[in-house]
Amino acid sequence: MLLTVPDWFSYTYYLLTRVFAQLGDLNPELVSDQKRKLVMVPPQMARVGTKKTLFVNFSTICRSLMRDQSHLTTYILTELGTQGSVDANGALLIRGRYTSKHMEPVLRNYCSKCHDL
Repeated sequence: MLLTVPDWFSYTYYLLTRVFAQLGDLNPELVSDQKRKLVMVPPQMARVGTKKTLFVNFSTICRSLMRDQSHLTTYILTELGTQGSVDANGALLIRGRYTSKHMEPVLRNYCSKCHDL
């Protein structure tokens, strides 16, 4: 038993093929099979006085992760169990003594939850 295919059926798939080809030309990242790997810059920490730490490149890391500063601030402060705030320059001021060795695992843990790194 042979089935006959209507003429419009092949035309529909032709249009879909054209649409996907144009999408691929305009946005190659949409059709790529490779997952985009995020490369994160190491956190730069500076001591402020004896009991505070300044996360200097905090705004840069937020931009590279494509996350809002308030969201990442809340996550970091919750993970570290401390208090802090973002200053006018976009740096995160944290209560406590922390180094980049303390901050890297926190950021990697955050990225493993959002599956970007």
